Amino acid sequence: MFAKIDKAQEYNMSRGVYDFYNLQTLNYHLKKHAKGSLEEAMQEAIKYQFIGIMENKMQTGKGMDDMILVNVRGRARTCNVYCSDQKKALTKGTVIYLHMKTYEVDANVDKIYRDPFGNYGGSLQEGQFYIQFDCSNQFNGNEDIPCIPIGVVSLNNRPHCPKQQKIQDAHKRFDSYRQLMNNHPIEVFMRI
Repeated sequence: MFAKIDKAQEYNMSRGVYDFYNLQTLNYHLKKHAKGSLEEAMQEAIKYQFIGIMENKMQTGKGMDDMILVNVRGRARTCNVYCSDQKKALTKGTVIYLHMKTYEVDANVDKIYRDPFGNYGGSLQEGQFYIQFDCSNQFNGNEDIPCIPIGVVSLNNRPHCPKQQKIQDAHKRFDSYRQLMNNHPIEVFMRI
């Protein structure tokens, strides 16, 4: 889960209204609002801060409000979207990370994108930039592109990793994430 932090929050603190995004919704939002330059895309992406792993969500039945349970410290159950090598399973003690990756739209890439439900989301113009958050078990950070350590794997009962295409789909689609959650759950001890 990510929370949007910007100047407007300073004036909204008394009401307690925040924008929260899960991984799939945030990646869709950042792609939908692709910018004309890499700096603008980065400025948009850094407004969102990782706050924890969502355990579950409950609809209250009163309008658009949902109650969500987010673990920010301690043990959390999540799906294995962190494998970067299909042959090697995550083992106890492996550190997992969240990476910001930059993309430029070019003529060779499909410029049409889909929302987290798989519906048509829109199209991008060539030369636009956007950021996507990806999960990994390898540190790939530098000064320009941050790498956030999330936690340490404490339990993984699966002897192998999911296929890389399924992991990439789970970064963008709800149904792919749910499928991995059922077939490849892991337990993570947060935070480093």
